[in-house]
Amino acid sequence: MNGKERKAYIQSKRDHYSNAKLMQIPIEKHFTIITSRTKKYFDETVKWLEKNKTYPTAGLYFNELGNTRDKHIEHKSAVINKLGITKYYEDDPKIVKALNKLCPNTTIILVKRCGK
Repeated sequence: MNGKERKAYIQSKRDHYSNAKLMQIPIEKHFTIITSRTKKYFDETVKWLEKNKTYPTAGLYFNELGNTRDKHIEHKSAVINKLGITKYYEDDPKIVKALNKLCPNTTIILVKRCGK
């Protein structure tokens, strides 16, 4: 990817992160968000959470391990286990399957994506 393509790619991610549709409103008053996004997208993520009134009260954890599904799983399972989270919502069925194995003390709930 050249510089111009890279800038366009990053801008498209920023646009998506700023305008994604809300999939589920948390019913818990005290919750943590563990995202596969990197801290590069911190501002867009926080603005989106505030706009959708879903800012986490217990923490917001960004992924700095890498942008592959395996790295997302590694990041999410590490945070879940470290914090002792007992219920976690995830929208990627493959990540749900892996987290069920890696986080035995946590109920992993698949959130269905709109249109799927």
